[in-house]
Amino acid sequence: MVKFSKQLDMQLVPEWRGAYCQYKLLKKDLKLITFNWHLMPECPVAPSNPPFTLTRRKSPWSSVDVIKVHCQQPENTDLPLYHTELLAPVAPAAYLKRFFSRLDAELNKVNTFYKTKEEEFLQRGLLLDKQMFALIEVKNLLKHDHSHSSAGQSDDNSDCRRNSSSKLSTDPKDSVTQTAMLCAPSTMRSYRNETVGNAETRKDLKGSHVRLNIPHVSATATLSTLSQMLWEDVLRQAKKSATFYGGKVDIVLSQRKVQRAENMLRAAFVEFYRGLGFLKNYSSLNMVACAKILKKYDKITGMLVSGKYMYHVENSYMGASRKIVELMDKVEAIFTEHFAQENRRHAMSALRPMQQKASHTVTFLFGLFSGCSLALLTSFGILLKVAGDYNTATKDNYLRSIFPTFGMLVLIVLHIFMYGWNVYSWRLKGINYAFIFEFSPGSELRYREVFLVCTCLTTMVFGAMVMHLSMLSTLLKWQSHYVDLFPFMIILAFLVVLFNPLNMWYRSSRWFLLKVLLRIVSAPLYKVVLVDFFLADQLTSQVPMLRNMEFVLCYYCGGYYRSRDHEACTSSRNVYMAWTYIIALLPYWLRFWQCVRRCMDEEDYTHLANGAKYLSAMTAVALKIAYGRQKSQASLALFVIASTIATAYQLYWDLVIDWGLLVRKSANPWLRDQLVLDHKWIYFLSMVLNAILRLAWLQSLTQFQIGSPQMDTYITDFVFACLEIIRRGHWNFYRLENEHLNNVGHYRAIKTVPLPFEELNPMA
Repeated sequence: MVKFSKQLDMQLVPEWRGAYCQYKLLKKDLKLITFNWHLMPECPVAPSNPPFTLTRRKSPWSSVDVIKVHCQQPENTDLPLYHTELLAPVAPAAYLKRFFSRLDAELNKVNTFYKTKEEEFLQRGLLLDKQMFALIEVKNLLKHDHSHSSAGQSDDNSDCRRNSSSKLSTDPKDSVTQTAMLCAPSTMRSYRNETVGNAETRKDLKGSHVRLNIPHVSATATLSTLSQMLWEDVLRQAKKSATFYGGKVDIVLSQRKVQRAENMLRAAFVEFYRGLGFLKNYSSLNMVACAKILKKYDKITGMLVSGKYMYHVENSYMGASRKIVELMDKVEAIFTEHFAQENRRHAMSALRPMQQKASHTVTFLFGLFSGCSLALLTSFGILLKVAGDYNTATKDNYLRSIFPTFGMLVLIVLHIFMYGWNVYSWRLKGINYAFIFEFSPGSELRYREVFLVCTCLTTMVFGAMVMHLSMLSTLLKWQSHYVDLFPFMIILAFLVVLFNPLNMWYRSSRWFLLKVLLRIVSAPLYKVVLVDFFLADQLTSQVPMLRNMEFVLCYYCGGYYRSRDHEACTSSRNVYMAWTYIIALLPYWLRFWQCVRRCMDEEDYTHLANGAKYLSAMTAVALKIAYGRQKSQASLALFVIASTIATAYQLYWDLVIDWGLLVRKSANPWLRDQLVLDHKWIYFLSMVLNAILRLAWLQSLTQFQIGSPQMDTYITDFVFACLEIIRRGHWNFYRLENEHLNNVGHYRAIKTVPLPFEELNPMA
């Protein structure tokens, strides 16, 4: 049976951890009472039973009032504060007072937090109530404009539009957002069973104007806005348009815009319901925690006080309030009626998505593929040793043409492996990575699934390496050039797995990855969220893989594998080097435009400083490539200066901004106030390790090589590429730790979903 302390850790909301009842601290207070129970005096009322017992017999303290719970009402708040007074002369009284003092403080804390969050959700619910009412009126208006069934109503609406010309907002921001001024018709539609749309809401909205505000989160929306800004002075007469004679812009009220508004409101209701569920679960867990700890107290001391204290807990604001439950019922009714076509089953599946169940099959396959990977890697090492006597030309061809292909695949697999360790570490330390990345509830890959994907792909790669080397060895006497197609076939297998449209191999996660990659490539046309720039940062660590991809595409698509001419791609020096610059600088360039887009959306110029960091990195990478192409004193000096500036810039941003460390006057000097890891020295070691790995570019100066000179620089470049991926995986943990602690500091447990309608104050 799982202990309640572990059950509490598993079920609590990570971002609200500090607001929960500190059950473990209360258990420590009980242990102090247990260690001093021999100091317990005789009961003031002489009983016939022994003065102290841990058995189920009636306790001598059952007939004595040991405590009295006072409910005090402060002047500055409407929440009562609870204070427990010990009545009986009990020793050790100091430990008992300490226990009840902490218990009272925890009860007052959870009551205050519950009421604060409840008020926030009630305000959000009122806002969603108005949004829902506005959506229904907009849909009715659109339906009426399409049908033209009533000429009188049409005239009324036309008059309404003409009268609203003076109410058109002149805010400059309106020129970069899709807006539509809507005037509600005279006939109002009420909600079914009055679940929403109360009299107050209808009174607030009747006769008022709302703006349909669709944020530009996609490339299509951004491009359409730009085209509208360019052609709004030319195209005045558009189909299905509402012309404001006093304004300067034609506003198009289309079915697509209304549908997008409905989708936005649907997502807002789902997230709102999720937050209500969190608060309801918060109340239940704290109630159970109080009951459990008081039961332990009764068992240890023999004083039956749980019934009296729990009476006050159950009648406290947290235990007596039913507003959240009633609000959840209303949301379920609204969602079923307006977003699920009266199908309650579909509505509840959207509001309460099923969580993934742990599968023994995943664990079994993970172990199976892990064993296969180790066996194939061992076989590859043996074959490499046995086939070590084949001619030098074959060795040179393998390193220059085949090794980049397998190296590219190994770098991808290594990055997946590091992400699996990240997920395992985040879950172990209670970092809510699924919320930070905005994964759909129940669809995120847990560390077992990530490791399963990693080991499966590793088995494919190592199997191809063993098969290819076996055919190249003198043992099999295989000299066909078609052997070199094996690495390319593995690449095709990777692509088939990634783009497979069938509902298998974690399709939702693969689709999510492809959508994020599309948003990265289309920067700055898409609104940038955390998962976008997080994955873009991963791509900046995969520059060696991208450069290998450039060679692989040239080698195989150009047909040079038939003659095993690995110099054919590099012989056209100018074209190949031009593409080398483009591919090496592309991840930094995309990341720079993401920073520009975030600066435009959030109006925070810190993002421009972050973009300058990537520009400095681009300069350093470009000069490094130029120095490798033509070694001269001038190029060396420029390369060293640019790399030094970029490294210092990146180290400062890593440690201070991304990790939130090096805060001198904090609770943990030179770290930060809150830490997830228990040992502080790990943070200092991580900072030093990150700095050392950031200095990997010094290898270009020292000409350090791994292996024999015949291996050229391929093995060395591969090793340093692996070290960069390891550094990125190490960086990932602390980056999300800092983001999680920021969410915890603001008790931010649900994402903020933008709402489609903005209410405007009607003019007299």
